[in-house]
Amino acid sequence: MVDRFPAAQGTALRGPRSSHRPRAVVPIPLPAAGHARFPPLAIGRDAGTSLAPPGHARQRIRRGPRAVSHRRWIWVVLAVAVAVVGALRLRFDVDVLGLLPDAVPEVRGLAAYQRHFASGQQLILTVSGSDPTATADAARDLALSLRAHTNLVRSAEWQAPWLEHPSDIPELLGWLWLNRSPGEFAAFADSLSADRLDATLAASRDTLATSLSPAELARVANDPLGFARLPGGGVPEWAGADAGFAGADGTFRMVAVEPVGTSGNYRRAIRWLADVRGVVGAVPAVQSGAVRVRYTGGPSFAAEIATGMEGDFGSSVATTGLVIAALFWFAHRSWKPLLRLLAMLALTLVLALLAGGAVFGALNVVGLGFAAVLLGLVVDYGLVTHQERVAAPGLSPRELRRELAPALGWAAATTAGTFLALAFAGLPGLAQLGALVAIGIVLGAALMLWQFSQPLPTAAIPAASAPNPAPVHWYPRAALAATGLLFLAASIVLAVRRPPALDTSAAPLRPRQSEAYEAMEELSRRLLRAGDPAWVVVSGPDAATVASRMDAARARLGAARDAGIVREFVLPTDLWPNPGAAMTNRGVALGLSGRRDGIRDAALAAGFTTNAMTLADAVFRSWRREPSPASASPWPTNATARWITRQAVARDGGEWFALGMVRLADDTPAPALVADLARDHVWLTGWSLLGPALVRHVGGRVGWLTLGVGATLVGCLLLTFRRFREVALGLSALAFSGLLVLAAMRVAGWSWNLMSLVAIPLLLGTSVDSTIHVMLAMRRHAGNLRAVWRTTGRALLLCAGANLAGFGSLAFSSNAGLASLDLVCALGVTAVFFVSLALLPAWWLASGGGDQPTAAAPSSLYRTAWWRLALRLPRILPRPLLGHAAAAAALAYAAIRPERRRIVARNLLPWCGGDRRMAARAAWRNFAAFGHKLADLWRYEAGIDVLPLVRPGAGWLTPDQVRAPGRGVLLVTVHLGNWEFGAPLLAKAGWPLLVLTAAEPAVGLTELRRDARARQGVRTLVVGNDPFAFVEVVRWLDGGGTVALLLDRATSGHAAPVSWCGRPFLASPAAAELARATGCVVVPVVLPRVGHGYEVRMLAPVEYDRQSLGNRAARAEFTGRILRAFEPAVRECPDQWFHFVPAWPPVEDGDSPA
Repeated sequence: MVDRFPAAQGTALRGPRSSHRPRAVVPIPLPAAGHARFPPLAIGRDAGTSLAPPGHARQRIRRGPRAVSHRRWIWVVLAVAVAVVGALRLRFDVDVLGLLPDAVPEVRGLAAYQRHFASGQQLILTVSGSDPTATADAARDLALSLRAHTNLVRSAEWQAPWLEHPSDIPELLGWLWLNRSPGEFAAFADSLSADRLDATLAASRDTLATSLSPAELARVANDPLGFARLPGGGVPEWAGADAGFAGADGTFRMVAVEPVGTSGNYRRAIRWLADVRGVVGAVPAVQSGAVRVRYTGGPSFAAEIATGMEGDFGSSVATTGLVIAALFWFAHRSWKPLLRLLAMLALTLVLALLAGGAVFGALNVVGLGFAAVLLGLVVDYGLVTHQERVAAPGLSPRELRRELAPALGWAAATTAGTFLALAFAGLPGLAQLGALVAIGIVLGAALMLWQFSQPLPTAAIPAASAPNPAPVHWYPRAALAATGLLFLAASIVLAVRRPPALDTSAAPLRPRQSEAYEAMEELSRRLLRAGDPAWVVVSGPDAATVASRMDAARARLGAARDAGIVREFVLPTDLWPNPGAAMTNRGVALGLSGRRDGIRDAALAAGFTTNAMTLADAVFRSWRREPSPASASPWPTNATARWITRQAVARDGGEWFALGMVRLADDTPAPALVADLARDHVWLTGWSLLGPALVRHVGGRVGWLTLGVGATLVGCLLLTFRRFREVALGLSALAFSGLLVLAAMRVAGWSWNLMSLVAIPLLLGTSVDSTIHVMLAMRRHAGNLRAVWRTTGRALLLCAGANLAGFGSLAFSSNAGLASLDLVCALGVTAVFFVSLALLPAWWLASGGGDQPTAAAPSSLYRTAWWRLALRLPRILPRPLLGHAAAAAALAYAAIRPERRRIVARNLLPWCGGDRRMAARAAWRNFAAFGHKLADLWRYEAGIDVLPLVRPGAGWLTPDQVRAPGRGVLLVTVHLGNWEFGAPLLAKAGWPLLVLTAAEPAVGLTELRRDARARQGVRTLVVGNDPFAFVEVVRWLDGGGTVALLLDRATSGHAAPVSWCGRPFLASPAAAELARATGCVVVPVVLPRVGHGYEVRMLAPVEYDRQSLGNRAARAEFTGRILRAFEPAVRECPDQWFHFVPAWPPVEDGDSPA
């Protein structure tokens, strides 16, 4: 009932009305004068005046500039501080594991392995050739050349260190025996006792006589006493598992290089690697091409990733910027706005980068991908603000910002919130990307709003746009047919070839086309012939805790081996210090050392040479040396021992680490075993385990995140449309887009991975606005497809193109995961844009969207049943109570129908001097006043005498004072106050009144209201399709009668373009047509509410030359003069000018989604 209420339409005399704007033509124009007040329910002060007390207004004027300036300086200082901190902290993090959640045991273990063990920090050179000898010589030459450059290399090993330094072995063996359990060491000492020494030597002599193994013969010949035969296998087995420097055929070898000065700076690592390449390139075998050298390991990965990050950042930003520039130029063909747009994009990018540096410090390879995505999103705010500025060149910057700030603010907030939600996806790399994009969106929206709200040069203001084009009649059937064909094709693809598979490997974390990873895979294939092993990292606060945890891990891994989960495993228990055992064993060891001469003599007597006792003599000497102080390293310090221990043990401050190796059966992930070990700070990890673990971690979180985004999406659609049909259409558009994305991925051979899975909630959160914009545009243009495509479609094309450029520019990123994520996002943006603009309008029309009431049509509450019910209320409730109740109901309607309230605010904007806040407040007062007006109207139509509420006001004239011989009187009014109430007063004063009205929108309502007027002595003529209605009206006026009609609402097919309140307006030309036909006296009348009643005010009759009205332009000019006579009254009481559908012609160029 708060919508377009009956209004007299002269246009109805000409022919049929638009089906979208039903009208009731109401009579009784009444003069304007009094100020409408509503003491109980008035919201604020009168329109056009300040709502604040005068003193408060003066205080704001006096203090405002200083306060604003002070606040600006605070923001400037804060921004400069953040920028400085960001610039100082900003750096690139090239650690792939920094992208991953530390809560996953496999990630924690792999990070500890990479950080604390030499094999994770070394540069590995792989040397391959055709001749084993030449390959070995080349590897030796490479190591020697690198060792000569001590400024680059700490060490370079090309073979097992004990082969190059055999004198280091006895010290290591002695240490290993001392740290064995006392029982094991006592058993070994017993084998060398005087009673059993001869038997031990005899057993060794028998082995030399019977063994066919060259390795065993060499070992026993040089160690007849068994020092190298430690229980459990000893050093050779453990070291051999990790120290294989050569392949089986000798044509593939590796050189392990420990760098100097590469940590903490990726640029330093790049330079260091370049220097190493120069040294390697100078080796003759490399120069001649006899061998091929490849680079892998930590420094190589760091250099590759950092170089890729810089390249991705520069190329994606440049590509996105060029595409955005091309799109903007295509749409606007203007250089200055384009340069401003590019400058604002660059400033946004720099500020977001500095803010990211201040917040995060280090930006990772995925986080740095924010740049292109941000540019593709932020440009939307610039495009929208620029289009709004073009559409409204007369608004001041502050007024335009005030108008756009809510829409752009909410758009920026929702988009930023969607990206911030990536923090819940479980991947720190994506969380950083989301946070950087969110920061940039907020900054970019503010910068774009500030910059593009500035006035345009005069030459840049476009001419008025053409009227809406004719609809496209062939489109709906074609679009529905295309929908069916696409659905069928996508369903066949997914049914025959299955949906895209899920890649559970860790490949998305690695660079694409990486020499370092290719070299690592070749190394694993040719040296680790059993496949890439898994690692066991044991941590603890001290050596004893780590030893205890290793014992527990050995038990669990043994049980897993028995269950068939683990094929084999090795833990560095032999290399772990055991201070208690060493103290106990040292006394026994000193006793053996004291018998050194006797043991040597027994070996010589048994037939062994003096060389056979060299190893034993060296071990005895190591036992006789004083033990190292407690503060020193608990391990031997010779080169071989240092190299071996660096592979398996580490200390970092107060934390101790041990590294073991596990080979799983069939390389099958074992999440239960991983979780069981992790409870005791033992991390089972490896690249083969990392992918499945991350997919499990991310998959569940993405599922919940998608549900959350989906629920929010449904809520947004419900709040926007408040109709199930359009909510279902929006969800169907997104679902159909998803179907097309799945089919396209399958055809292209793409698969899901732990990074691209995040595209699902991301696309849901950022794409729903396209469906909303299109359906709102279909409402706004009453289903006119060409108008939708020309306005909203054009804006969406620019926005989708910019977003596609942002995502698509990273399709060639060096990081495989980021590339896959952005490819899926780009595909999704394309699918949603296509479905929203090409198919969704047809669905909307086919579902009856063109027949649905919208905010541009009367409310569905204006129906016969509701009106009959309302007519009973005045006989039950007293007038004050009914008025307040109706006003409260109108305000509640305004609250739950914000789109209707916004229409009223836009209608009142010209009467509020362009002040949008004042118009918004006046809209609330308008609804409250309409409630009071309805309550009194129901009393009138219920048969209750309302004449006590109506009194003559300024300019009141009697019929004799107005009539001229042979001329009738035409009373014209606007939708101000309670125009119906003038009819009974005029009828009582002797005016023979005929009220013109159009048919009401509901069956029976026209007759109901006509009968109500008749009871008050007012005759009603329903005009519309009756061709004789105009003749009847002319006869009535020629007979000296009086006709009343409303002037400020016209149908789109029959309207007079006039200027009203300083802007274009479409008015009813009925008054001018009747004046031309009859020569009647035209008297403007208004009837505003004054106090608790109404006042009829007649304005001066509008003079005209009847002969000149034969020209259509002259009739339009006369209509404009009549309408402008009402301006003072409407300006005085804007909150009583009741229009609940758009009253002013739309500005098509400004019709763009914000």
